[in-house]
Amino acid sequence: MQTMPAKLMKAIGALAASATLASCWDASAIQEINYFTSMGVDYEEKTKIYTVYAALINMADVAKTEGSGSKMPTFVGHGQGRTVHLALNEMYRSSQLAPTLDHLMTVVVTEPTLSHMDEVLDGINRSRAVRYNINLIGTNESPEKILTSARLFESPLYSFLYQPVPKGPGKPLVAPMTLQAFVREYHSETNTTLLPNLRINDRNWIQGDKHPNFLMYDGAFVVEKEKDKGYLTEKELRDIRWVRADASRTFMEVRRGSDVVAVLLVASNKHKLTYAAKGGRPAFTLRVTVDAFVHEMLQEAQDRDLIRLAEQNLKEDLEEAIALGREREMDLFNVEEAVYRWHLKDWKKLRAQQTKFERLPIQVEVKLNLTNTGKLKLLKNRSKWRSGNTMPSGSNGQ
Repeated sequence: MQTMPAKLMKAIGALAASATLASCWDASAIQEINYFTSMGVDYEEKTKIYTVYAALINMADVAKTEGSGSKMPTFVGHGQGRTVHLALNEMYRSSQLAPTLDHLMTVVVTEPTLSHMDEVLDGINRSRAVRYNINLIGTNESPEKILTSARLFESPLYSFLYQPVPKGPGKPLVAPMTLQAFVREYHSETNTTLLPNLRINDRNWIQGDKHPNFLMYDGAFVVEKEKDKGYLTEKELRDIRWVRADASRTFMEVRRGSDVVAVLLVASNKHKLTYAAKGGRPAFTLRVTVDAFVHEMLQEAQDRDLIRLAEQNLKEDLEEAIALGREREMDLFNVEEAVYRWHLKDWKKLRAQQTKFERLPIQVEVKLNLTNTGKLKLLKNRSKWRSGNTMPSGSNGQ
């Protein structure tokens, strides 16, 4: 029979063990952690050095600024190294609190970095805290400027950096990508990736005597077969939006020569790219359909004339984009992907012949549906109103 001291010792041991199992010995208070919310990566070709920038917020500051009217402070650190993680570690050394990537939302990369995304992706994805649904955006500015850009409201989260798919005029012609989508296209043999460019705009707004540096989308970078192929301006991007983007809620100018006849607001767009060997030579037919309505009417025109001009302009824009792709050797309409997906045998044959898919002929067919002309008749009566004559019947003068 066990003595009382032996039983007591066992009970004490069990209590000690249970206390150890239930304890949170490695827990940290939320205000004792630096949460990195965005990251910028730059690469210097000459020195082969990565520079990593990171913006962090402290959760204690979130509670202090919530509803107070004051802006939440944002700190941006940077470090350099031969790899992404070595650069991050260099920055961590001066971090005053424990850093974490658990709340990383956006990664911004410069154009020189796009040809080294294998190393960047390897460094980022090896951190178990980073998720595949974070946003990836390109820039031709210094990442430090992007991460420290001005904002209108208290929280830094109310900006294109953290809400990259805005509605309205700020909507980019090519939507930002998640890390998952970029990885899928980046390693593809046939896909051409368009990564939107985020830049600083310090001209359009004023605050007192200062011009705040707000963010805006402007053009996109082209990546093919894991290599940077160059930059497309906003004008060049507008010509290919009918195929590569959701063009709804964007404007379309209807031109007659150098004059703008009207401005249409796009309701929807869709396209179909078909491949066929015509006369033994591969060729494509691109059919684009756009639904739009009149937003501004600057010159008098009948509905049918407006549609004819709009379709002519649309076809010209698409043909210019095709010519641009051939000139800069960019498969802007992903024609190789179409052959690869639906005509694999032909694709293998064409690849063996070292065919440049962007140079294959493309026949363009367009159709524009004018869904609503708005107050189209107002323009016809403008001269009467200006001369002081009676308003036409049914008009309320507005």
